[in-house]
Amino acid sequence: MCTENQSSVSKTKVNFLFKKKKIKVNLCYKKKSHSCNMLIHSWIMNSVEDSIAQCIIFLENAIVVWNVLKERFSQGDYIRISELQCKNFSLKQDSRCVSKFFTSLKFLWEEL
Repeated sequence: MCTENQSSVSKTKVNFLFKKKKIKVNLCYKKKSHSCNMLIHSWIMNSVEDSIAQCIIFLENAIVVWNVLKERFSQGDYIRISELQCKNFSLKQDSRCVSKFFTSLKFLWEEL
């Protein structure tokens, strides 16, 4: 575990190196932040279908892309949800053992 003294010495060394190289911490952070943003953006672009990618390709910020996709796909299919709820309410154990009944019930709940 790092003691308080070791932590301050480490910070001092880092600050010295940044000052010596005349690199500001903020610029370094912005570069890293930009590269992380681009990495996540490209991962999202490669993970979606081409038709969806065309809608988000011009968005520069990965957070904005994520929120657009979240808003677009968080809408539930209300007809399918209603069908699953009806199946769930009408499900009966009948002659099945408890584990098979529970498995059927759990499957319906997971699909909801």
